[in-house]
Amino acid sequence: MPENLKRFTVTLLSALFIGIIGWGLIVGDPPSPYADRASAIGSRVKCPVCQGESVTSSPSGYARDILAYIEARVDEGWTDEDIILRLEERFPGIRLDPQFSGLTAILWLLPAAVAIAGIATARNQVRVGSSRVEHESSGP
Repeated sequence: MPENLKRFTVTLLSALFIGIIGWGLIVGDPPSPYADRASAIGSRVKCPVCQGESVTSSPSGYARDILAYIEARVDEGWTDEDIILRLEERFPGIRLDPQFSGLTAILWLLPAAVAIAGIATARNQVRVGSSRVEHESSGP
């Protein structure tokens, strides 16, 4: 292929690519200034139909309706917590990030306490075992 034809092809494809991107920017819908905030709230809310999925990642129509509700409340100026509280009134247990309480603190701290107690017990057993070995080896 001659060099001039290669340059022409590359230039033509580049112009076409830039034109397509420019057209998409001009004609496409501008993103809502609140879309990121609504998406962040939606990622904290569980889809009532799906198992353990947030409404932003769920493909169900019900999740899309909830996300549209969230977007409408964000556009109206509601706070994140007010939106989630209103959704909790309608769907108890809808939060993916449950609020802090004494019970959740116990559930988080209990495994750490058990691990620390296990390490302390193992360490104590190693000390007792090594002192027995020393005592028996220095015997009569």
